[in-house]
Amino acid sequence: MVGSSNLSAGTTLSKRNIAGGSVAATIGNSTLVRNATSVYVQGAGAAAVARLTNNLIAGNGVGIQSGANGSILTSQSNTIEGNGTDGAAGGNYAPK
Repeated sequence: MVGSSNLSAGTTLSKRNIAGGSVAATIGNSTLVRNATSVYVQGAGAAAVARLTNNLIAGNGVGIQSGANGSILTSQSNTIEGNGTDGAAGGNYAPK
């Protein structure tokens, strides 16, 4: 995936107005550049989780960001640098 030159988020994972359980996604082998916010994750009542692996996230206003009930996990194989604010993952995971 290439997310580039978006005025808002390059990738948004959001659980809104959906009854029931949580939502999760894995973003891998992607280049996310020149976005206002590259990856934004939030949940509404239930958890939303994004797992990042082997991505280049650079040159954005905000690299990664989580909101209410949202979390970002990384396999530590991502390059997240050179953004206005790089952001930080909430934890690590081991890809299977």
